[in-house]
Amino acid sequence: MSCTKSKRTSVRAQASAESLVVFLVFISILGIAALAISRIGDAAKTRLDSATLQSSMGSLSYAISQACAMGGGNVRQVRLSSAATLSTDGKKLRLSSGNSSLEKDFNCELLPINLHAGSFTISNLDGKIDIS
Repeated sequence: MSCTKSKRTSVRAQASAESLVVFLVFISILGIAALAISRIGDAAKTRLDSATLQSSMGSLSYAISQACAMGGGNVRQVRLSSAATLSTDGKKLRLSSGNSSLEKDFNCELLPINLHAGSFTISNLDGKIDIS
């Protein structure tokens, strides 16, 4: 009888050990999958931020070019999809958001600014572009 009892105990212990190993493998795979999903999410956010910044630069660039071409007194309104920081240096515009930034040169002189907003008014003041 004791031989049968020790075999049962041995079989139960082996089954418990195998279940524990299977559980640990499952948890490891689950952890790897969670890490991969997190990295995919971070990469998608970075690409989305970059695309949003490029779109914003396109909108600003178009409005500035139009105001420049139309001459003194011309005014344009631009609303960006998300707030960004604009700064100018001579004929160069710098658009920044988060860790990304873009620069673009224009034909007209840009008055000095350093603004953070989501909506801008672009005015041509006798050949010089004012952004507020």
